[in-house]
Amino acid sequence: MANRKPSKEPTKNPTRRPTANPTANPTGKSITFIPGDLSVHQNGLRLSRGLESRIIARAETKIQYRNGTYSEESFHNQPDAAGVFEKGGGWVYVSNSEVPDGKGGVGALTFDADGHVIDYKMILKGTSMNCGGGKTYWNTWVSCEEEKNGQIYETDPFGIEPPQLTQLGGYEPGKFESVAYDNRELSRPYFYVTKDEEDGEIRRFQPNRDVAKSGNYSRLLTTPGGKFKYLVLKPFEDGDSGTFYWSSSIKKGKESAKKYFTHCEGIDVRQNDLFFISKKQRELFILDLDKETYRKTSTKGGKFKGHPDQINKIVDHNDLLFFTEDGDKDAGIHARDFTGRFFTIVEGDRNIYSDETTGIAFSPDHKHLYFSFQDDGVIFDVWRTDGYPFTADYLTIKYH
Repeated sequence: MANRKPSKEPTKNPTRRPTANPTANPTGKSITFIPGDLSVHQNGLRLSRGLESRIIARAETKIQYRNGTYSEESFHNQPDAAGVFEKGGGWVYVSNSEVPDGKGGVGALTFDADGHVIDYKMILKGTSMNCGGGKTYWNTWVSCEEEKNGQIYETDPFGIEPPQLTQLGGYEPGKFESVAYDNRELSRPYFYVTKDEEDGEIRRFQPNRDVAKSGNYSRLLTTPGGKFKYLVLKPFEDGDSGTFYWSSSIKKGKESAKKYFTHCEGIDVRQNDLFFISKKQRELFILDLDKETYRKTSTKGGKFKGHPDQINKIVDHNDLLFFTEDGDKDAGIHARDFTGRFFTIVEGDRNIYSDETTGIAFSPDHKHLYFSFQDDGVIFDVWRTDGYPFTADYLTIKYH
């Protein structure tokens, strides 16, 4: 990969909490977004009041660009995890393709500054069951194969550099899901990987120290000499919190996973907090990486009846954690606020769409929320009608 500068590190200031009532906006424009009030029906979706949507891609169909021409390739099947990368005044939305037998990979949709699609191409081909993944802080996309002998690849979202096999899969391949990183100390970064298996360990990978110190990020995930450790939980009596440590024994990591956090999927890191999902248990785990303590909470309740899958955290004054859903007849996109309460952003009509949402990601300005229904191969763009980003204030939430 070409060496790119890392993005700015997260702010160390604590996030602010929302006020009881929406704050006045300097423009004076009225706020219309009411999360959880699913009163808008459009494109086979039930959207929260104050949202609109459009379909931007369909599997096995060529994509129409803003200028009226069409893509050379048809959009890929089984779109899964996704990420967004800035490009000039626009951005690129990368999307995994969870197709077996070497027919999977990663596709990339390019948008102009106004949010219109202007290009589509595959940036990774010949892989299988590309399920989850994650962004790096030097602007590449990591794509995970979820199959028995799965591996993990690093790709260039702009399609300039060729994809590379990483060290994250290690000596033991498997059904890999998602990747996140902690780069608060750039000379000693850590990468975290989940696996969708009954005893799927959560692994922490520390890249080769010499490469990390050199600042050559293009070699960080591909150079041998990194070290793996594995998450081991030590619950308190209440069962909902405890301590943890990182063991050099994969056996202990697998034993802990099978006992406490089986079948893990989405993972994210924000400052000292690591979030991950146990899909089968329908639980969200939050680890304090500095204090080595953890807590967990259930995602069950209300309209969130399926299994939590991928997650995307927006750190702002509203501090929201977004989830995709697998296994409910009206699958949708749900969110959790700083109080721990859940609400629904959008859900699909069971008579039109399948039971799994994937590919949640936001445009760089947070004004566009992208997601897909995997089996249907449909990608949606959702935005607020008041023109504000999803990080802005909103009216009263209708909780589950």
